[in-house]
Amino acid sequence: MKKANQTNYDEASMGKSLLDDEIYPKKKIQLPVGTLVRAAEITLIRGSETTEYVQKANEITYVVSGKATFYCNDVPTEIRSGDVHYIKKGLRFRSIASPDENFHCVCIAFIPKRNYDPIAQYLQFMADVDTTVAVDNGKIKRLCDLLIDEMYMHDDQQNTMLNLYITQILITFFRIINGNTLPRRVNKASSSFTVYHLMRYIDNKYMSIQDIKSVADELSYSEYYLSHLFKEKIGISIKDYITRKKLSAAAEMLAASTMSVSDVANKIGYASAHTFRQAFKRHFGVSPSEYSENMNGKN
Repeated sequence: MKKANQTNYDEASMGKSLLDDEIYPKKKIQLPVGTLVRAAEITLIRGSETTEYVQKANEITYVVSGKATFYCNDVPTEIRSGDVHYIKKGLRFRSIASPDENFHCVCIAFIPKRNYDPIAQYLQFMADVDTTVAVDNGKIKRLCDLLIDEMYMHDDQQNTMLNLYITQILITFFRIINGNTLPRRVNKASSSFTVYHLMRYIDNKYMSIQDIKSVADELSYSEYYLSHLFKEKIGISIKDYITRKKLSAAAEMLAASTMSVSDVANKIGYASAHTFRQAFKRHFGVSPSEYSENMNGKN
């Protein structure tokens, strides 16, 4: 089994990152909510294993895609896309990616400030929790995306925004594991709610979606209604949205592994490698092979 290249916690020990290393804080960031040690989007190549290390901070990990086994003080936990994993400072940690696919996640390592009132309930609830896993309700994913985007911003407002996002992530995670996540009573006829519900469904299931009718049937709407409403609200068709999600996942696979174009096409549900190549080139402007070569430095 191959080991991930990084072995030092401060150098993103979770594995090979698909993003520029500049997003990692060069030093700890002091915020009202606490100390941000790192916030990074990370990918482990399928089958790779990280070197064990001791947590220098509490860490919340949101799983974007793939599966892995996390070992906290040698106790294994299986996690997969949509899961949110928490581990406390001081525990030993290592991880092994599934042999079937790359493992992509967002890791947020932080040391909370004990007298910061907005997270008082979170701190009280988590005081005796060493590690736990919860299923995201859709909100942590969006907050993680915003947090990672903010890591690229180097202006006077960055720390304010980072503090807001981390505070919201901690409170949202507390609500999830505390069971306070039942959806509010919402009129199903609300078009905004319908589109939001549809996007959440696609974001979680896009790799296995075959056609729009199956989505409509699953959500108990007519195919025509969903298609018309989504195009009106979002500006693109449901099919285009699903295609973009699949091609983004394909790009990650091509950039982070030695999977063949045919294997990637099959993985994301294309009937043929030829159809996949055409779609990929229309979206990215280069063929899958050219993209893989460029990302892996083969030119």
